[in-house]
Amino acid sequence: MRADDLRRRGQKVNDLYGFGLDSTYKDDTPKTQWSDDPQDSRSRKTFGPSRIPQIPPIPYISSNEHNVSIHGAQEEHTEYNLPRNDAAEFARLDDQANGFTELMNNKIVYAPLENPKRLLDVGCGTGNSSCRLAQQYPSATVYGVDISPVPSFSKAPSNLEYVTGDIKRLASNDGGDERINRGDFDYIYQSLLICGMTDWPGYLRQMILLLKPGGYLEMHEVAETWYKTSSSSSSLPNREDPIISHDWKWMQAMRRGAEQLGLDTDIGINAEQYMKDAGLADVQVAKYPVPFGTWMAEEKPETKKIGGLQDPNMGVAFSNNILPGVTRTLGIGEEEMGRLKEECRRCLAEEKGKYWWFYSIVGRKL
Repeated sequence: MRADDLRRRGQKVNDLYGFGLDSTYKDDTPKTQWSDDPQDSRSRKTFGPSRIPQIPPIPYISSNEHNVSIHGAQEEHTEYNLPRNDAAEFARLDDQANGFTELMNNKIVYAPLENPKRLLDVGCGTGNSSCRLAQQYPSATVYGVDISPVPSFSKAPSNLEYVTGDIKRLASNDGGDERINRGDFDYIYQSLLICGMTDWPGYLRQMILLLKPGGYLEMHEVAETWYKTSSSSSSLPNREDPIISHDWKWMQAMRRGAEQLGLDTDIGINAEQYMKDAGLADVQVAKYPVPFGTWMAEEKPETKKIGGLQDPNMGVAFSNNILPGVTRTLGIGEEEMGRLKEECRRCLAEEKGKYWWFYSIVGRKL
């Protein structure tokens, strides 16, 4: 995208979120072209007894990322390795939320809810999913919680309230917010806390305390493991597809760093067992392939938006923010980090046949 286009888009983001952008977009990402072969995609196991009505798309503005830091506030004891309170990052998150919603055929709730009264959206970001929940359940009260203030880019539904704070503190006995109480919630939703949660078993125990008996916890997560379709005759994934990310040096460093920080890079895969270990019942999993590019869209149209976002967003988000943030305790020198970043951008560029998985995991409190 040309610099003048980016400046105009930056002004739109500025107008949308009410921020004053005092920096000019600068894209220093190498513009190397990469190509390849196969194809990919997989099937999913679905659950939930009833057809959920489609919700109109939440208004959003599209933006290529880049980091113009607006506020630097961060909750103590909270791990987060992406830009915070950043207009362009808000736009990227909104794009991503809409892409994953389309991937799930506009169905973000898989728990079999019946007339829920109180819903909680943990790590609500831009409020995209909170708005969807409030629209889908107009007779319920929805609370969106995030460590940073939610941007006021559109009027929130009347049954939605935002709470600023660390959910780990808010869920404690002296959390300090009368809206977040133990045993109060019919449903707790969370999406993509993979970069911020350092104690999944402890977090799940706290969320279970917030749920009513019979209430549901739903997690939408990824696993940082990438695959390549093994068949040239189909663009749909299969069980024989090889993992291609094991040999990526930047990913090896990421995993070492994540382990030191307490992050789980495979939470999408591991969440099912975490839920069972925490005592949740009827745990069910659905999984969706996320292609790098739009090559799967002909057979799976729902992958087009999120697939199209992978190349422009993923390589930069990982190389500029997640990789250096997660590996900061490893003592990696500047030169070596430069090589790892370059490899990261190359590995996460658009490529036919390359994909990873997005998971929905649901469990019920007894």
